Order: sequence, then structure tokens, then C-alpha cells
Amino acid sequence: MTDETETGFSLISKAIDITKTLGQKENDAAIETIQGDLQQLLLKALREAAQAEKEISELDLRCKKLERAFAELSVTKADRNKYELQKLDFGVFVYALKSDTESPEPAHYLCTNCFDQNQKSILQPEGHNYRCGRCNASIRFKQPEKKISAAGNTSVIRGGRR
Repeated sequence: MTDETETGFSLISKAIDITKTLGQKENDAAIETIQGDLQQLLLKALREAAQAEKEISELDLRCKKLERAFAELSVTKADRNKYELQKLDFGVFVYALKSDTESPEPAHYLCTNCFDQNQKSILQPEGHNYRCGRCNASIRFKQPEKKISAAGNTSVIRGGRR
């Protein structure tokens, strides 16, 4: 129980005690003084109750936010457990679905930078690279193909062009 709640109950108890003494007084001035004291106590009790209600509401809101954050972390952790770090050509690392994971998702790679920040960003093929649409990282994944001409010259094919 909060201090405000205890104070509120204490004030209400005092107000009840004062009302009991009203019946014992025969003097109008004494009754008016007691009524004034009673009104002051009741107003103070109402303010304390309103403050306690506000604090309870704030705590309730904070609790709901924490519950949502916990649920999101639980989902994130479960989702993270479906991936493993894999090494591609050129010593580049990506996260890929584990081979034993049953998932309706097609095979794909995730950006390590984003994954480490609890963000799931699928790398998109772009020529001989993968590009992260979130952080714009570019990851090389295979060597350009070499084409040998009839004259014996070699040229590098990049993105479908010579």
C-alpha cells in the first residue's frame, strides 16, 4: 500500500471520529468548527485518493509497456534462434535460416549489422552483391564471371554487361 493510500485511510478514519463527536456537542460554534475540520479532512482525503489513483494509473501504463517489450523480445529471441551465422565467399558473414528450421519462408540471408540490432533485414541481390535495404550495407557474394573471346582476350562480366 502506498503512503498516499495509508494517509487517505487515516484521514477518512479521523473524519469518522469527528462525525461521532458532532452528536455529542450542543454548542453551534463547536459544531461549525467540527464541520469545517471535517470538510478539510475530506478534501485532503480526496486529493490523496486522486494522487494515488494517478500513480496507480501511471504504474499500470508502465507495466503494460514492459509486458509489450517483453513479448517483443520473446518473439525476437524465437525468431533469432531460427538463424545461424554463415560465411560466404571472400570471408563475408551473413545470417541464414538454419537447415533444420521448418519455415514457410524461402531461403534468404540477413544483414549481420541489422540482425545484431534486433532488426530483420533481408539482403537483396544486386549484381554480384547483396544489399541491405535498411542500413545500405553492400556484401560481395561471388566473383565476376570471366568470358574468353575467340581472340583469347578476357573480359569481366558485371551485372549482365561486358
